[in-house]
Amino acid sequence: MTKGFTVIDTLMFFSNVPGQAMPHQLQHQNVIEAVQATGVKNIVYTSISNG
Repeated sequence: MTKGFTVIDTLMFFSNVPGQAMPHQLQHQNVIEAVQATGVKNIVYTSISNG
């Protein structure tokens, strides 16, 4: 996953819908760890509420 982050400064991170094959928290953790291993300076996070 880190390869795709090496050429950007800001990541726009949209949370996905819970209940997928991989737990929600683990998906977020994987993104954050990948970003930390690269030169990304900013993360813009948003999620969509179903309710």
